[in-house]
Amino acid sequence: MKKTVLLIFALSSGLLLKAQDIIPAKKSMLGFYNTSTFSAMPVVRTNSNYYNYDFIYYPVQQEARAAYSVRNTSGYRFFDALNVGLGTGLENFESSALLIPVYAEISGNMLKKRFTPIYYVQVGYDAAVNISSKNQSYRPKKVEGGLSTLAGIGFGARLDKSTVLRLNFGYRLQQASYTYDYLIYGQTGSIQTRKMTYHRAEVGLSFTFQK
Repeated sequence: MKKTVLLIFALSSGLLLKAQDIIPAKKSMLGFYNTSTFSAMPVVRTNSNYYNYDFIYYPVQQEARAAYSVRNTSGYRFFDALNVGLGTGLENFESSALLIPVYAEISGNMLKKRFTPIYYVQVGYDAAVNISSKNQSYRPKKVEGGLSTLAGIGFGARLDKSTVLRLNFGYRLQQASYTYDYLIYGQTGSIQTRKMTYHRAEVGLSFTFQK
């Protein structure tokens, strides 16, 4: 996970420095845009919940693993400080589920310069697909997504007349639930639902293409 974050930071830093030599004359960036983003989210903490059935306890816990996200946003830039768009993507917080977000985004440049801080806010809902193996221990019978929010600050640089590179630092809140059947002596003993709210710091790299 640390290698992934360092790779994102090193790649973006090199491109940001190189952009000083290749940025062309100033051009209006208003109009339609498309942004592609890859993000990594280190684990913050692991929550362990224990459910009991006839004095027998079954541990169900959040996996202590990093989460990853690939998102694509399309929208319109009304002026430098206000971009409005819609997006979707693929995300993975735990090995048993793949999340598919649908969200609205508001973002904008904080300075009228070629190098500028950029704010961004996303709010939406994630659908969930159960991708757990049949041989997986404590395999969930059902997985569901939930509310998804993201807010952060990026540092952007124009690489050419229509391309912007952005290094992102954000805070992510994501809800999801996992429902399990527990077998007691070969029969279903209980059904338990583990409801999760993930709190993650998010580091990402975005490319924006302006039409």
